[in-house]
Amino acid sequence: MMHRRSFLRLGALAANAAPLPFQAENSKLKINGVRLVHTRPKRPVPAYQPAAGSWSTSGVEVANPMSIYPEYKPTRSLFMPDPGKLDGFTVEISTDKGVKGYGSGGTAGGEVVMGHFTKLLIGEDPFNIERIWDILFRSSMYYGQGGVVPNAISGVDLALWDLVATPWACPSTNCWEARPRRAFPPTARATISSSTSSSATIE
Repeated sequence: MMHRRSFLRLGALAANAAPLPFQAENSKLKINGVRLVHTRPKRPVPAYQPAAGSWSTSGVEVANPMSIYPEYKPTRSLFMPDPGKLDGFTVEISTDKGVKGYGSGGTAGGEVVMGHFTKLLIGEDPFNIERIWDILFRSSMYYGQGGVVPNAISGVDLALWDLVATPWACPSTNCWEARPRRAFPPTARATISSSTSSSATIE
């Protein structure tokens, strides 16, 4: 079975792309702190009102994994965790030079980050993103490769990319300088968590 890293590696080979510039950097940074943080939007979140006649206002049943059980079929709130019980999370990864990165992950992933991944992250060079991803992936095979564990790994992964992209960690002239015929694979992520925001203030 192919996982994400293999797919990206094959994609890069197919495009005949050179290694990413930052991979040759010697950051001289070491991770020395991992913690979960709460965020709040810098601006009020706009109110959302479904349009009249939309499926969410007309009582239409939506297919879900629990549809085979009549008592849970009508709405997802009947079987999903209660609000505030297993929220998404935002993790802060800090280094010995004061450079920090932030990443958000999905439901319950924060428990795995703090309960397991923290000891694996401390002392690592944050620029070794591929190595760290593989360590987290392999170390968690014993208890899950779906759901909560990928949520945890994705939050850490995003925090590392955020850290690497900061000017204090890697000046853009060294790391992300655009060069002829050189490309890097873009990444995208979506979340349904209401506890984080891409434009937020750390509390």
